[in-house]
Amino acid sequence: KDTWRVREVETALQLRDQAIRDAESACSERDAHFLSLSRAEAALQRSTEGLSDAVSQRDALLSELEHSNRLGEQLGDAQRLAAQWEGRAGREAAQRGESQRALEGVRGERDALVRALEETKGERDALSASLSGLR
Repeated sequence: KDTWRVREVETALQLRDQAIRDAESACSERDAHFLSLSRAEAALQRSTEGLSDAVSQRDALLSELEHSNRLGEQLGDAQRLAAQWEGRAGREAAQRGESQRALEGVRGERDALVRALEETKGERDALSASLSGLR
């Protein structure tokens, strides 16, 4: 009867040892799954951050595009207005030859002023160089 009792205890110990090994194996698998899940979560977080950055960049580009479209509309309006003024100026100049001659005179005066300004700049540069030499 003692032999039978010893076998029963040995069997129980073997079953306990097997249960411990199975539990350790299950823990190892759980740890591996947890690690894999943690990596997937980190990858998802990076992906979410990348997506958030992409959405922010898209929104900024859309804002720039809208601004560009508004500027394009304003430019179109300005070009139409300029064309109207050029048309009016052309009609007025055609109606009065004096306007054209006066405009040419003003252009001549402007050209003379530009030349005088360039000469003045040259004189200023020369004086500045002389002044630098005296220092």
